[in-house]
Amino acid sequence: MNKQKQIVIGLIAAIASAGCELDNYKMPDLTLSGRIVDASTGELVESGGINGGTIVQLFEYSDTQPQNLTTFPDGTFVNSRVFPGNYTYTAVGPFTLVNPDRVALAIKGNTDIDIEVLPHVRLKITEVTVNGTSATVKVAYEKVNDTQTLSRIGVAWNTYQNPNILSVGAGKFQEEQVESLDLESGEREYTIDGLAAGEINYIRAFARTNNPGNYYNYSSQVTQQIN
Repeated sequence: MNKQKQIVIGLIAAIASAGCELDNYKMPDLTLSGRIVDASTGELVESGGINGGTIVQLFEYSDTQPQNLTTFPDGTFVNSRVFPGNYTYTAVGPFTLVNPDRVALAIKGNTDIDIEVLPHVRLKITEVTVNGTSATVKVAYEKVNDTQTLSRIGVAWNTYQNPNILSVGAGKFQEEQVESLDLESGEREYTIDGLAAGEINYIRAFARTNNPGNYYNYSSQVTQQIN
């Protein structure tokens, strides 16, 4: 082996050794979990999940760049790779924060938090009447934010859980534009078609105000087995 090859091999070995030393840190192993909670009702505030849903922003020490954590559609969230330390946090989504300021949080072990909010719209599917592969769905709604206008409302359905208007695809949601109706609260009825026979179908109501982020609120899903 000539001298030049020996030098190259030596450099590679040195770099590999240095890399091992630099990477030899303990991985974060604490869990931060929590819920987005309606401050008035105590219920979870559901959203679109990874599709236009709620984001929890976690800031370490004095960092200005957050660690963004997408909530699950039901309004819960989990981060199982957190270092101990001092943090602040906030959230953005289809709601108004009860506390608009970033909240201080000291993480010393596994930690659970509730983030209290007021949703833009409260939604609930009150009744589903099935006729073959069609169904009539009744949706109760209540606009919570007095400074906003209820602009859209409807239902989405699919054979996977927590259908989302941004992901269900054509023919799997029905949406009304209602801004001119100046709706505050009440009930809307929808007749939907194309439910999958022989499978469990999941149905969610959704609504959107003219909020700055164009976030949608969602109801809890209901399930229907279509024979």
